[in-house]
Amino acid sequence: MAVVFRARDTFTNGNEVAIKMLKDEVACDRVTLKRFKNEFKVENNIRHKNIVDTYGMFKSQDKKKIYIVMEYVKGITLKKYLKTLGGPLPFEYVMSYTYQTLKALKVAHDQGVIHRDIKPQNIMVMRNNQIKVIQKKYRPHEHILNISKIFIKAAAKFKSTFRNQ
Repeated sequence: MAVVFRARDTFTNGNEVAIKMLKDEVACDRVTLKRFKNEFKVENNIRHKNIVDTYGMFKSQDKKKIYIVMEYVKGITLKKYLKTLGGPLPFEYVMSYTYQTLKALKVAHDQGVIHRDIKPQNIMVMRNNQIKVIQKKYRPHEHILNISKIFIKAAAKFKSTFRNQ
């Protein structure tokens, strides 16, 4: 549905950003365009250090394309990272990545939003072992159970249990 480009923000601070733009073949479809805009509205209200940040939605100069400017994450997907290891991920990393992911999802859940597509391809691992959940397929949901709080508490308990050994 969309492609993502790496760019430099020349208007403000010169930082690298990611630009998400609808593919040409779907850019004129009203349903897809509405979904893209709604996705941005939902994503733009979710802020957390483990979630990729969105900066804004803009139109191209010719007004024919809409794009979202978001944080550029220097890292690789968890899927690629796991392939490079050639073996299992060390337990402490499993716990850390799980805990960070659950904290990010809890923030979304607390705002009545579900991600709908959590998988290793949608989790970025940075050099400092911080993870960022890529904001894809977030959807408002009226009946979210507070299950994320349970997972956060369980992950914290596991983390502290294994830290003390």
